[in-house]
Amino acid sequence: MVEAGATPKPASCEACGRDGKICADHEHSSGAFRGWLCADCNLTLGKMSDNAAWLRSLADYLERPNEAPKPTP
Repeated sequence: MVEAGATPKPASCEACGRDGKICADHEHSSGAFRGWLCADCNLTLGKMSDNAAWLRSLADYLERPNEAPKPTP
């Protein structure tokens, strides 16, 4: 298991690249350190229960063509 102290804290998020508050991310089942994320990315992983399939589905949703009918004025 890699400890957070063994890996230098970067200035930016390892997932999105943004600067800001960087925190240590860990795997919830084992407590193992995974890397350094900004608060937004860390919270997003938590809200999605660290489920990669859900995150991929959400990205697919964002990238799909907008097929919803446009509201009429």
